[in-house]
Amino acid sequence: MEGLNKMQNFRYYKGVLLQLVPHIPIDESKVKGLIRKYNAHLFRWTTNFDCSHETEFWHVICDKFTNLEDYNRNIRSQIKRGLKNCDGRKIDSQTLRKEGYEIYSKAFKRYITKEKMKSKTKFLKELDLFFRSYKYHIWGVFYKDELIGYSQNIIVDDYCDYNIIKIAPEFLNLYSSYALFYTMNKYYLNTKNFKYVNDGSRTLNHTTKIQEFLIKKFKFRKAFCNLKITYSNNIFLVISLL
Repeated sequence: MEGLNKMQNFRYYKGVLLQLVPHIPIDESKVKGLIRKYNAHLFRWTTNFDCSHETEFWHVICDKFTNLEDYNRNIRSQIKRGLKNCDGRKIDSQTLRKEGYEIYSKAFKRYITKEKMKSKTKFLKELDLFFRSYKYHIWGVFYKDELIGYSQNIIVDDYCDYNIIKIAPEFLNLYSSYALFYTMNKYYLNTKNFKYVNDGSRTLNHTTKIQEFLIKKFKFRKAFCNLKITYSNNIFLVISLL
């Protein structure tokens, strides 16, 4: 994925083609051909990324690391408790394959969604596809050497997508999420000087409070943009009829 350009800037997910890095433009002349090539239902991307005015679509990003002493007293205390209780560090893919499903299944049960929980077989199959498809980092958060959460991050040059994050709910009161996000933000935005980290776009398929949490606690912000969607011919016909 190094040196990504507008021709490569997409990924396939559940029948949909999605823009991979929002600040790299999509070659719109290729969209319909890519839909046919991958037999996708649609291609979804954004334009005018991080524009100066509010729009109805956005990504939640952080482009500046905040030192511990620069947080307010309450948040600083929460981060310190997280770092005292838990340890965030990179892990290898085999560790996630071995221990990730239990964390995923516990986290999933808290969601308000129409999606069904994956079987362990499907979970591992999707993990292996992830490992083959991207340059990635896997981060784990540990309590007394027990893996209690993880983050699957997609890396493209100096850009990081916090693609999938799961933490076992019974350990959230240890401020484990604070430890994980603070450690990752410090690594990417301070140590590695990345352009920004991205927790994803406006959520459309299930409710989540994680983006509100990141904005309130870790100074993430909404990078407003314009949403664009091109449908396959079959889907477009159905929509037209409806």
